[in-house]
Amino acid sequence: MWAFTTPEFWQNRLRKTGFISAISGNSGMNNKKEVLKKCVWGKVLDLGCGYGRLVDVLPSEVTEYTGIDITPEFIDEAHRKYPKKRFILADFLNNDFKDNEFDWVISVGVLNDEISAIEGQEFNNCLLEEAKRVAKRIIVFPSHDPNPHKILCE
Repeated sequence: MWAFTTPEFWQNRLRKTGFISAISGNSGMNNKKEVLKKCVWGKVLDLGCGYGRLVDVLPSEVTEYTGIDITPEFIDEAHRKYPKKRFILADFLNNDFKDNEFDWVISVGVLNDEISAIEGQEFNNCLLEEAKRVAKRIIVFPSHDPNPHKILCE
């Protein structure tokens, strides 16, 4: 079991730092908004959605939003902040999504080198393979640098 994949890891981080710091806050959200505005539409899956911080920066072309996270506190807060959006408490690597169910998987800080260094590249590879299965396109934002991003298409 990878440390980042346990709710306990995120619950401990949440207790120490609060919602904003526990998931790298909203740093660089304006830049993310500009990138998302240029290329994201349709059905979106927010991988590691936390408390739903992407909801406010998604373009109007996004017709359906689903957030998934393993931490109950984050999902509870997401439901509180965005009651009309769909949030799922689940492990992304064990989900019931259909092949190509989404147009996009968006990952902010989940598929990144920091986690890879701690958990090993195998973890990132597993997440990436599952993201490729459930979505036609993937956009990855690293957690600490708000500028770079990668867009992965089929």
